[in-house]
Amino acid sequence: MLTKTPAIKKISSHRQIIEPAGKMKVPVVFHVSDELMPDDYTINQLTEIASDQRVFHHIAALTDVHKKPGRKNPTGTVIATKKYILPQTVDTAPNCGMRMIKTPFTTEDLSAKQIDALFQELVKVVPTKTYFGTPLPHKVIIEISRRGSAALLEHFDKEPTEIENTMLGGNMFDQETVSKKDLFSAIPSFFFRIAQLRLGILGAAGNHFLDLMRIDEILDEETAKKFKLQKGQY
Repeated sequence: MLTKTPAIKKISSHRQIIEPAGKMKVPVVFHVSDELMPDDYTINQLTEIASDQRVFHHIAALTDVHKKPGRKNPTGTVIATKKYILPQTVDTAPNCGMRMIKTPFTTEDLSAKQIDALFQELVKVVPTKTYFGTPLPHKVIIEISRRGSAALLEHFDKEPTEIENTMLGGNMFDQETVSKKDLFSAIPSFFFRIAQLRLGILGAAGNHFLDLMRIDEILDEETAKKFKLQKGQY
């Protein structure tokens, strides 16, 4: 870790850059304002990553950039490589996703006590303070890696229509067919073993969340009607 914070050049109100210096191979570009610039420790982490000869072109730091305990690279960064996959720069579970679910409840239906009771039940089935969830078979993890959400729904015998509201049908490869050989040649087997315990949890660190949100204002009445949403609804 560097002991001296490198010079940061301001390009615009929301763009700043650290040009390569010393061992750095590529620049670090911050797409943030002065108020959102990370601390010196996080900046030095980024310059360390920028010193890796396998990193391509530049490192981008986004508005939520921040350090994470036990991680070599801060959260909220984008790193490109030409010929390599660097698992430890993106954590051992780089598949964070977010789902919004519409409820039938309004402010008239739920009291503060009822909301607390609801969350007490939710955290029993959606772990929020652990690094490990319910174990899944190794072969299921492989199929999820190859085919995405469809394989997961098949395992739990859920309706396949669930993926209609998921980007790319819940599969990062979209329509491309990926073989087991392709997976094993690109990703160490150790990470598939870890994945057996990491699916379906919010994790004990980072910016993962389980929120109950309420609609206080509707800006587009026509769109709200299509989604059957109303003011005061959770």
